[in-house]
Amino acid sequence: MSVMQISQLKSGRIFGDRATNEYVYMPAGEIGAKEPLCVYETETRRDDVATRASARAPAERKNAMISITSGEFLNEFTLCADRANDENETYIIQRESGKHLVMMSLDAYNSLQKQLYLAKTHSDNH
Repeated sequence: MSVMQISQLKSGRIFGDRATNEYVYMPAGEIGAKEPLCVYETETRRDDVATRASARAPAERKNAMISITSGEFLNEFTLCADRANDENETYIIQRESGKHLVMMSLDAYNSLQKQLYLAKTHSDNH
């Protein structure tokens, strides 16, 4: 998440997507905290997330991979796993060693593998 977006959250800005009814905001009580939490909210759920994890603001998330540190991923594993499965999110997990990982739902992985197979089959036939 950029410094600008964090400062916008701290100033009360709400990031949202009316089409999907997803919103991210920082409650007033978190402003000034050492490691403030934000709220990620949809029609059916509401989760507290680390400020950097809130970078998955709805307006930014359309068809994008989300980059997250391994520490943030471990702290937010359940939320990331739910979003990977329920909202088709794809995460790049950055490790200090530089050996980064990708997390996505099994359905997304299988779809990707199918697309690669079809593209290869098509190119082999032409």
